[in-house]
Amino acid sequence: MLITTKGKGIELLNRALPCPKQMKNIDLDEENAIYFDWRITRYKLDLQFCIIDRSNGGILEENDSTILMTQLLRAQLGTIM
Repeated sequence: MLITTKGKGIELLNRALPCPKQMKNIDLDEENAIYFDWRITRYKLDLQFCIIDRSNGGILEENDSTILMTQLLRAQLGTIM
């Protein structure tokens, strides 16, 4: 597991995402994952693999935005671990 706690995951998201105050509806109930809304879209951060996917009605999708978000997140990973 790259991100060891959900608290670290939230901290990484706040550091990595532009406009982190637009992150809303954070759901910590899922094991090894954080679901959140950023701007108008629902996302899933997989803590085990350090990957962000778009959550579209329960279906996970990867697109250019999620690839960029994942890279921004991984760039911050070394700063807090």
